[in-house]
Amino acid sequence: MKSGFRDWSDVRVFMAVMRAGSTLAASKCLDIAQPTVARRIEALEHVLGLTLFERDTKGFQPTPEARDLMAEAEALNGIFAPDETTLAWYAAKGMTELPYPAFGCGAGTARCCGAAAADGLAYNPARN
Repeated sequence: MKSGFRDWSDVRVFMAVMRAGSTLAASKCLDIAQPTVARRIEALEHVLGLTLFERDTKGFQPTPEARDLMAEAEALNGIFAPDETTLAWYAAKGMTELPYPAFGCGAGTARCCGAAAADGLAYNPARN
């Protein structure tokens, strides 16, 4: 399967839905509107020609194809996410903001969005 991720936002939204289990919970983690999350997932499914989630009253249940794609997303996250050493360096310098966007993070929780959110570090675009 070729990668269907067109940009980092696709990866971030997909990972948030996978981790949160619904577009509503993912939208809260990412601090974006739920309809936007739903549209991004539908667009990703269209590009890939796959159904990534079974929708039901309990939320979004990932298909085997979604689990395969999650492995790719996590690999990308491992390459581009700030590691513990980087986060510790910023914290030691007294910085509360990263000068670049922490991959997978929004204004939400670490449960959905990863290590930088857990450490309370935020992206400040004014620093770029």
